[in-house]
Amino acid sequence: MIKNKDITKKFLYIIMAVMVLGKLALASLQFITAYPATVAPIDDYLMVTLAKNITEGNWLGVYNAMTLSKHSFFAVWLAFLHIMHIPFTVGNALLWTAASWFFCHSIKPVINKNYVYLLIFTGLLFNPASTAQFTTRIYRDSIFPALCLILFSAITAIGIRYKKSIKSWIPYLIIWGLSLGAVYLTREDGIWVAPFIAVAVIVIIIVLFKQKQKAVAKIISLVIVPIALFGIVLSGYGYMNYTHYGRFIISDFSQGEFKDAYGAMMSIKQDNPVDSVAVNMEVINQLYEEVPTFALLKDVLQSDEIKNGYYDKTLGEYKGGSFYWAIRMSAQKLGYYDSPQKAKQFYEDIYNEIVLAVKEGRLKVDGKIKSTVSPKINLKYVPQTFEEAFNSAKCVWGFEQTTSECLPSIGTTDEISEIEKFVYQKGNVAYVANTDRLYFSPIRKLANSFMKFLTVVYKIVIPFMTISAICWQIKQLIDDLRKKQFSLNSMLNVIMLGYILMAVFRIFMISYVEVASFTIGTYVMYLSTVHPLVIAYSLVGFINNFNQDI
Repeated sequence: MIKNKDITKKFLYIIMAVMVLGKLALASLQFITAYPATVAPIDDYLMVTLAKNITEGNWLGVYNAMTLSKHSFFAVWLAFLHIMHIPFTVGNALLWTAASWFFCHSIKPVINKNYVYLLIFTGLLFNPASTAQFTTRIYRDSIFPALCLILFSAITAIGIRYKKSIKSWIPYLIIWGLSLGAVYLTREDGIWVAPFIAVAVIVIIIVLFKQKQKAVAKIISLVIVPIALFGIVLSGYGYMNYTHYGRFIISDFSQGEFKDAYGAMMSIKQDNPVDSVAVNMEVINQLYEEVPTFALLKDVLQSDEIKNGYYDKTLGEYKGGSFYWAIRMSAQKLGYYDSPQKAKQFYEDIYNEIVLAVKEGRLKVDGKIKSTVSPKINLKYVPQTFEEAFNSAKCVWGFEQTTSECLPSIGTTDEISEIEKFVYQKGNVAYVANTDRLYFSPIRKLANSFMKFLTVVYKIVIPFMTISAICWQIKQLIDDLRKKQFSLNSMLNVIMLGYILMAVFRIFMISYVEVASFTIGTYVMYLSTVHPLVIAYSLVGFINNFNQDI
């Protein structure tokens, strides 16, 4: 088992196999959190519905206001798990295991010891956020961090192997393009990975020229292959939408006439803007007066049914992004979603009428009319964003909100059972007698206690390792400048800098959206892509700082 102050490769694989089995066992002991249509119609249950349609050969199903509202790769993944009869959390654990292994493989050329490989793999595999409460929901954020880590690892693998032949790059280029497509199709903000990709490509190109590593051919493959595969993935998804709905698009929120119409509404000048409100009642009332097609929605938008679901009665406004859901559901009630073409024409009419009203001076806009569903960039949110970023960083490095215990499934027995059967896993509706605490069997209690213990370990170890990693980066940079050389460790240093900067970028990105739109408080689900970046950065930097075997 031990040879030359290292564990043998055979022993490494045995330990890894045991750990993976342990990870899958823990995942199998988790309950899901089942939310039916009455609880999460635009989130969890929407994804279940889309996945069911896929398994039945109907793509995303009958066209309505929800069908093309979101990027829905998760529904494809969920359908795959159903077809393969893999329980939901077990399938997600397998994906996370693959992502953890792939990161270790990506930096293998700079790992000279098997025990180092094992340490990094273990640290990523048991990331507490990968089994956190939100991952028990049948929702896309349960796989988004794993997909992002696979993408980052593919780019890392090429960076570390910049001296290798183009032939050796091909698997990583393919995974890069395919995983980028999956990331983008999972969430509307999947484009957040773009800065890492752009900087990584620039760095690799510079290094190739400096090192005279057949730069031209490698650069062509570096640019063409991932972009081509990314385009193929998106085109395939868009083609499926085209064949079923006559719309060659990914979603209404990322492109098309709805995005144009909603962006035009947000562009209208507000004399009395309200914090965290994209389109306030002042503007909505102007739209009723000046935009005839929009005015058709007035009675439905003012109905109790819509207001009870999307209107903040205390504030007297449609808060955050609630307004665009209110518009879509109102339009559906009036029959504008009877066909994709009818919905398209409806939003085109709203957009054109707003443009005309602006041209004639009946409506005023701040700057140019925009096409977006994202909150406006407003400097007044900057102080609050920094405050929220601090809370988010504390949440990440403190591994807060990472309990593995599910939330109670809500709904009738039939509603919950429908979801359970589709994902091959049970929800929890049992409570401890005379309490409001969910009941867990002894074996599940033991599993949850073990994961709580792991969380405590991460809370203690990772912040210390992060500080150590920062010290390593500074030391490595000084050493490179002194020796005037660029080694594999130098490339690793640059890549790890990219990891931690992307972690900070994601924190500030989510913090701004939280302050300007969500206003639900710091929520680990939206920060979960940060955890693997922080863990990978901290482990690699710590080992480099105290052990020269990596």
